[in-house]
Amino acid sequence: MDFCTFIYRKIYKSAKLLFLSTKEVIIIRYGKLLAISSFILLFALIFFATSGKHNTVVAVTNQTNTSYGNLYIQTNPTTSYVFVDGIYRGISPVTVYDLDTSFTHVIKATKLEFQDAISYVNALAGKTTSIFIILNPLTQQGNIYVQTNPTQSNIYLDGVFRDLSPIFIANISVGNHTVLANKPSYSNASQIVTVLSGQTTNVYFNLQALNYTNQSTGILSIITNPTGAAIYLDNQFKGLTTYQPLIIYAIPAGSHNLKATLNNYENYNQAVYIGPNQVLALNINMTRAAYTCTDSDNGVDIYKQGTAVVTKSDGTVMQRVTDFCTERNKLTEYYCATGSSVASKLYYCNNGCSYGACSTRNIQKVPLSVNTIIIAVLLLIAVGFALGWKKLKKKPNLKLKSKKAAKKKKRL
Repeated sequence: MDFCTFIYRKIYKSAKLLFLSTKEVIIIRYGKLLAISSFILLFALIFFATSGKHNTVVAVTNQTNTSYGNLYIQTNPTTSYVFVDGIYRGISPVTVYDLDTSFTHVIKATKLEFQDAISYVNALAGKTTSIFIILNPLTQQGNIYVQTNPTQSNIYLDGVFRDLSPIFIANISVGNHTVLANKPSYSNASQIVTVLSGQTTNVYFNLQALNYTNQSTGILSIITNPTGAAIYLDNQFKGLTTYQPLIIYAIPAGSHNLKATLNNYENYNQAVYIGPNQVLALNINMTRAAYTCTDSDNGVDIYKQGTAVVTKSDGTVMQRVTDFCTERNKLTEYYCATGSSVASKLYYCNNGCSYGACSTRNIQKVPLSVNTIIIAVLLLIAVGFALGWKKLKKKPNLKLKSKKAAKKKKRL
């Protein structure tokens, strides 16, 4: 006895219907088929009633968060590489524009010979928030102690002015470094020294006084605006400008190539002629570098991956960033903010994000009409009856079934 027959008899027994007629025998025989059809119909009704939706291709409208703020990031030391939420955003100090205010951003600063520093900050809508990050030096460092004769000489380490001698320079990364001593009326002196971890390296310079009786040399005095420019004469580094003139002595008479460089400013190049026993004074006004920003997808186009590039007027590439997917349905879109700087926005892609762009179409669920549900249910019922009718056309041995039913009646 199958499950359907068992259920059938329990129902009819409770109703005092103990005799199974010929018609009932046929129903019992094919009860399984009718039960399967009933289960299919029940499943279809539950599915359509609970979901009421099916997959249809529709166009997608992207949703964006309109609340954005800016961050002005400074570090000590400066010129550290700055990352926001794992994305490189420039060299400190730097302003990062259009950051989402709905979550906390992770700021990371890195610099060679220093430990990485991480800070967490929330951007304020419509405002620029300033943060300051301090990077600690690496543990494998040493020191240099520089003395000169005469004293009060300008001391440079790897081309960077440190102070007047004697000077103790601490927390220097291990390895080779160049120390230069400079003093007016004396010849320059330099030396490559090796710094060892946890040790102090002593350096001593005996500067030689210049002989000005030679009429075939001249002197160059340089002031720059702003200060801090690196001065090169015939491609040889001569020092950094300060509020006091940078004096270069014993320059052979004739033509020389002068070059001044300063971060975020155009390189200054000039051919100078210095006559015998001449003192040439130069006041150089540095020109702020002109930057140009270009975006390969012509601005904010979330359906096309683009690359934003910031170039200096001399063609030097200062920054290059490409749109990318931060998650399966989130896109970081770069664009030119002011014509000379790059900004970014985070977009939500309803249709998913791939290869640095939002997909243009997506499969989404939309409600079905009531008529569609009714038609689907009627079709399932029709199929069930068609299968049942096909089975009923094959007549069973009703006589044998009737005898069996009579015996069962007697037992009951």
